[in-house]
Amino acid sequence: MFHHSVSTPFGTLSLIWSQHEGSIKISRILLPGKQRIDGKQAERNLKTNVCPEINAIARQLHNFLSGKAVHFSLDMLRWDLCSPFQEKVLRGQATVPRGSTLSYKGLAQRIGHPGAARAVGTALANNPFPLIIPCHRTIRADNTPGQFGGGRKMKKRLLALEGVTNIILCL
Repeated sequence: MFHHSVSTPFGTLSLIWSQHEGSIKISRILLPGKQRIDGKQAERNLKTNVCPEINAIARQLHNFLSGKAVHFSLDMLRWDLCSPFQEKVLRGQATVPRGSTLSYKGLAQRIGHPGAARAVGTALANNPFPLIIPCHRTIRADNTPGQFGGGRKMKKRLLALEGVTNIILCL
């Protein structure tokens, strides 16, 4: 496994990636803030390495967090690390367009699991690919932001970057 740090307007995020089945694949994205790589763990388990594919994703993530519209390919993600239900949730979430939001209940209905709003929330809370899978675009049914791995302030900033103004910001 390899690690690549990406400097962004939100702080440094980390891409964890490896070669999997002959292709470069992202295993995890660690957002700035709460989810940091422990320095000693990184030294033991991860090597810093770069490759053209990861550099391209890093540029896209930087541009995205700078407010630019970016389309991410889902082909470089390690879907085998997700359960079938989580993959269905994440792929459904990926269809929520920039500048739009959807409730957990709405996403559950969209993927054919009405009544599974809490399970959808859990799947999104464990999203290994935040930003590429824009889980910040899912909000509570009462139009409040809900949780986000990078914190509520980051979720608010991401939605504002995308022009979302219709949520109740109770931070």
